[in-house]
Amino acid sequence: MGEAKNRGTAEQRREEARTRDLAALKRFLGSGNPAVESRISAARKLFLDRMSPDEWAARRTAIVRTLREKTVIHRGAEPSIADAPVLRLQDDEIAWYLYLCEQAVDAPMCLELAQSQRCVPFLACIGARADLADHIPGFARKIDEALSKYKANPDGVLFEMLVALAYAGKGWDVEFIEESGAGRTPDFRARRGEREIYVECKRHDRRTRYSEEERQAFLVMWEP
Repeated sequence: MGEAKNRGTAEQRREEARTRDLAALKRFLGSGNPAVESRISAARKLFLDRMSPDEWAARRTAIVRTLREKTVIHRGAEPSIADAPVLRLQDDEIAWYLYLCEQAVDAPMCLELAQSQRCVPFLACIGARADLADHIPGFARKIDEALSKYKANPDGVLFEMLVALAYAGKGWDVEFIEESGAGRTPDFRARRGEREIYVECKRHDRRTRYSEEERQAFLVMWEP
């Protein structure tokens, strides 16, 4: 009993056992793509390094708890795919993205494919150029914004990061510009040689109201 206590709480021991079992299962099934997994891990590290371990543990626990609550089967009720709850943690979507990245590397057999395919490839692209992040003034601030100010809707910030890294990867010196109170401020400045440009990134919302209505109509027709 004393030896078990030295290995942490019961919950910590269960988590360690789960991690070992998933790692063993992954080895048995065959490894994934090491290059892609390396990029995903590099992107995830950029964000986790801007949080304390306790903060990430709390945010991850909230995701797991939400998943458990949403996937409970209510006996006696006829399930309907049109009424199925949204899996993602909408008030902390950036944490949801990081959790999906974790699953993609550590437990791909448990990965929610539909959700992961709209975010993991983009984060992998960020990870592919993670070594350039330290050379872009303001990049860490953008990560902080994605983790806090825009945590429920981080896609716009991630897009800005992707575009900035794309310029940096082509040899431009990139610097994010802090927003000012007077008028619209470009997202970043890029210089190469004697040329200097200012870049404003634009992207559409994740999903429009029309597309949500169309999705619900599709689910209602599909169910029979």
